[in-house]
Amino acid sequence: MAEKDVNQYNNLVRRRNTARRQYNACSDRIEECNYLLRRLRRAKERVAEQKRTFKTIKKEDSKIYKEKYDWEGKKYNSFKVKGEVAVDLNEDYYKNTLDYVLDSINNEITRIENKRMNEYGLLGRLGSTINSLGNKIENFFN
Repeated sequence: MAEKDVNQYNNLVRRRNTARRQYNACSDRIEECNYLLRRLRRAKERVAEQKRTFKTIKKEDSKIYKEKYDWEGKKYNSFKVKGEVAVDLNEDYYKNTLDYVLDSINNEITRIENKRMNEYGLLGRLGSTINSLGNKIENFFN
């Protein structure tokens, strides 16, 4: 085989091997995205469950402060107002905190899904490159 042919063959093999390494690295990045997405979705479900639990507890707490007890007067009115304020403050704090956490998780899930979609595009292009180079290498000997 002529030196020119050997160089051309080696170049094709080198390009295919480079494309394979890039393909494998891209596959690894996709798998990492899938792992992160699984963890984030579990976290999202846990936070959503906490939010549902909080809403249930808040309803129960609100009922307590709306009930009429046997005692009346200044102390009762003070207790009732403070209790309602405490329930409202708790609701604002926990609801806003849980909403912020859910929003952050949703944003991160979207970012990783978009990254994964971009990797799939690259993976397809690299797969095509590997396939074409493999064909050229095979045809090189025909």
